[in-house]
Formats: sequence, structure tokens, C-alpha cells
Amino acid sequence: MSNRADTLPLGTTVAGKYRLDRHIGSGGMGDVYAATDTLSGAPVALKVLQSHILGIVGGEVRFRREAELAQRLDHPNVVRVVDCGSDDDVRYIAFELLEGHSLEDELESGQPVDSDRAVAIVLEVLAALRAAHDLGIVHRDLKPGNIFLVRGGIKVLDFGIAKSTKPGSMAQLTQAGQTLGTPHYMAPEQIVGDPVGPPTDLYALGIVLLEMLLGHSPYDASCSGLDIVRSRLMGQEVPIPEPLASSTIGHVIRRSTAAERHKRYQRADEMAQALRDAQRSAKTTGPLGSPAQQVDRRSVGPTAWQDTALGDMGAMLSSPDASRRSDDTVTNVRHQLPASPSAHPAPAPAPAP
Repeated sequence: MSNRADTLPLGTTVAGKYRLDRHIGSGGMGDVYAATDTLSGAPVALKVLQSHILGIVGGEVRFRREAELAQRLDHPNVVRVVDCGSDDDVRYIAFELLEGHSLEDELESGQPVDSDRAVAIVLEVLAALRAAHDLGIVHRDLKPGNIFLVRGGIKVLDFGIAKSTKPGSMAQLTQAGQTLGTPHYMAPEQIVGDPVGPPTDLYALGIVLLEMLLGHSPYDASCSGLDIVRSRLMGQEVPIPEPLASSTIGHVIRRSTAAERHKRYQRADEMAQALRDAQRSAKTTGPLGSPAQQVDRRSVGPTAWQDTALGDMGAMLSSPDASRRSDDTVTNVRHQLPASPSAHPAPAPAPAP
């Protein structure tokens, strides 16, 4: 096949058998098409590596890693890979074609998700994470857009920036001090490029659960992605409004999103058990969907050390929408930070005017 624009024309046949029927969407590394395997007649979702990624150092390797890790993850709550390969200058991964919608699509209504249903969704995600973590795989980009709701359950998508923590793996692909992910859901250690682990994924999932119960972000709309990142580097906790904060489920969210990694749940099954226990006792705690408390931008405002550390991230995180976008831009901030953020305690929130 010859060189082509990133978006392939519909009707194109890839690898002699995958006919592109419909463009589903685009991500940080590839375009996804609904396609038909013309040899078997089976429908598939075909993810095609965008051509400009081939020119980025590590881009093609990261794409291949997604296929490798997804093929290793044989779990009913993880989207199944059926094939992968290359056709001249086109690299592709064929997944099972899912019927349903993403959790992100559902949350666009602004309505809270029923607490029992929200917990059920999270428990299925935790089952997928347990399988991944048992293989030494950390997802690193859990968010509503990567949780797909299908009949009878959920599927976790997009291991494109997943990282293997096993010795001798491809972990070196992401260098120390590099940051990949979606800032709105990133734990402090991921923001600064420190080693990640299961608690990093559980942090992101705690925020997803919080958003489901609220129906919206816990942050005030005026807070940009950069404000949120700054607050995390200052050790501030994710804001949880009342009455949710005092509920048993709120306590699970608080622990999963603790700023200090060692204070979070360390394993997916540990968080799952805590959620089940909380759910049993949450029947008498009252409504969980009260309006989110606002975060005063002054309480997450800049300090000199943060301005230095985060200067390179400003363009990427200058709006709330950007904080929710997965960006494959590698931001090298770790060595610009002080040895420990604790040496720069967060200022007390300013009183409301």
C-alpha cells in the first residue's frame, strides 16, 4: 500500500481482508474504524496507527506494545484483540467490535449515575485491573472515555500507554521523568514521571467513581487543567462534596485518591472489597449527588517552583477540556521539581469573597 493521509478512505482494504466501513473516531495514536473481515464476514474494530506517529521516536513501538499487552490480557472486562500486523506502511490492531457507548458519553448528560450502578461499573473495572496488575501491567489512562458500556457489563479500552512493570519488559520505552496520560485523572506520581503502579490506576478510578456519583467534575468549571495539576503537586486532596464525603462510599473515594500513594488501596481487590462493604452500609446515607463544592482558584494558584516545573505543560493544560484529553506529548518535568513537594506546603485556601 502507498503512503496516504492519516484518515484512510472508506472502502479501503487493509492487509488484504479488513474492509473499512465506517470511521468511529480518533485518539492520540490512531484512527478507529468499523470494519469487516472479508474472509470470515466478522465485524471488527480496526485501529490504524496514524502515519505521523511513525516519525515520532517510540511511536510505533508504543503501538505494538498496546497490541502485545492487550493480547496478554484475556479477561471478559477487557476488549479482545483478534489480530494485529502491518500492511506496507499501515500498522493495525483488530479488536472485537463493541455495541454500546462509553461512560464519557453517558456522563455528558450531567446527570448522576445511580450509586448502585456506579459501584457495579467500578467493580467490573477493578476486575479488569486486577487481571492487568497481576501481569504487571498498569493502564495509566483510566477515564470515562476508556470504559465502554455493553449489554451485560463493561469493557476497558485503550492500553496504548499502558506500562509493564515486569523486569526485562518494554518499560524503558517511557523514560524516567516523562508524563503520559490524561491530566484530570492523573495521580501526583504520574504527573511528575515517578514510577507508577496499581495505586496509580486506582487513583484515576476513584475520580471516575466520584464523577459518576456527581454527574460532573468535582472541580469548579473555572479551574483549568493546569490548576488541577498544580493542586495535586501541592498535595491537595480531590474535593469531595457533602453529603458524599461523609458517606461510606465517600470514604472509599477519599482513600483511593489520597495524594500520598502509600495511603491508597494497594490492590484492586482491596478497593473492590471496600466498595462492597461500603455499598452494604450506604443504604441509609441519603442522596449522593449534591452539587460539587467549588475549588477556589487561589487555593491552587501558582508558586515559583510550580511555575518552573509546569511551564512546559501550560499550553497542553490551558483549559478544562484539555485536562480531560489524553495527550501523547511527552512532558519532561521531573527534574525541574524540588526533591519533595512537602518542602513547599500548600497555602491555606483563601476565604470566600
